[in-house]
Amino acid sequence: MKKTGFVLILLISIISNSFIFSYDLGKLELKNKIKIKKRMYNSIKYYKKIYYLSNFRNAKIEMFDKNFNLLKKILSKGKGPGEIFSMMGKTNFIFDIKNRKIIVFDILAQRLHLYDIKGKFIETYNVNRAKKISRFKILDNNKIIFKYMGINTNKLFSIYKIENNDEKELNYQLEVNGNLIKKVISKQCLFEIDKNYLFITKKYSNEIIKYNYKKNKITKKITLDEFVKKPRIYISKKNIKKNKPAVYDIKLIDGTIFILISGKKDKQKSKYLISLNKNLKIKKYYILNNKIFNFDIFKNKIVCMTNNNIILYKINY
Repeated sequence: MKKTGFVLILLISIISNSFIFSYDLGKLELKNKIKIKKRMYNSIKYYKKIYYLSNFRNAKIEMFDKNFNLLKKILSKGKGPGEIFSMMGKTNFIFDIKNRKIIVFDILAQRLHLYDIKGKFIETYNVNRAKKISRFKILDNNKIIFKYMGINTNKLFSIYKIENNDEKELNYQLEVNGNLIKKVISKQCLFEIDKNYLFITKKYSNEIIKYNYKKNKITKKITLDEFVKKPRIYISKKNIKKNKPAVYDIKLIDGTIFILISGKKDKQKSKYLISLNKNLKIKKYYILNNKIFNFDIFKNKIVCMTNNNIILYKINY
């Protein structure tokens, strides 16, 4: 009887520990690791053989070639056209690249700056929205989608037309009960766009939602329970720093969704990069360095960012 019980416990342990491997593990080869200045950069993008790094401390987007030789710096601190407003020495801006354009949003000044893909300044647009914008994505040449912090509203997204300063709120709502801290944390969403769909994931959840914004309909929702548990949200000022996100980044590249999540079920405490099709069916997962918080993908390469390094992986199919 004791032997039978031991075998049963062993089988349960094996099944539970290997459950995460019910999906194919992608193979990666480390190709390069480049040292960068500590805590100077917060995002990286790759477009047309150029790396674009946002230097949030110095209000710069720095452009590098494939060998990471510096090509150009754009943006500067200030209140003029193409400049980023600075308060107490700090800047806060986000950027996106599409259709051979770089669009920068100055969060503090509520302005959009347009550049061509070579970093030449085109124009500045004043947005001036009462709701605080935290993220955006380029929809097409004249439209972008804003994501709001959602402190005073449950509607988190809008479509904004750049040329005529016109805005239309989307009907997707996220209602959160609790104090201000819980609302701010729970409404931190990351998203991607594909035609009529938003792919939405909350940083402090393990859900992914496919939302048709033209029909105002959630068409699919999944959880990543196999990879990461839904994190606990601490709502007191004393414990607010204990909050750790489950999701760090999401990208839609060549019809495949990639999501960077914490690997809390992995004893090595790695990060997982999950690939899914547009119907939210998981295809593969990759194990990455635990310190990675941002990434981009081009062809068969994954370029990742930590506080201290740019890490380049090759995907071996």
